[in-house]
Amino acid sequence: MIQSDQNMIPVTFVNLFKRQQLVQTALPVLPSAGDDIYLQGYGYEVINREWTVEESGQVEIVIVVQPQINEDGERPFSYVEEEES
Repeated sequence: MIQSDQNMIPVTFVNLFKRQQLVQTALPVLPSAGDDIYLQGYGYEVINREWTVEESGQVEIVIVVQPQINEDGERPFSYVEEEES
């Protein structure tokens, strides 16, 4: 089954701590708080979704994420690779 682009939801993923944009993409469904996702090979936990309705009626959806807990049991503010981009 092929998913039509018309059914895709445009979203922007943003790091919770740095408020840095990570990725813009389109998804068939929105992730929920607590979901684990992988962006560009790095693991994140979804914290929440933010919606903004523009005067034009267009909706901007931001998915706020934080890096997953690492092998040391700590949660970094960001991945080193985020800083380089």
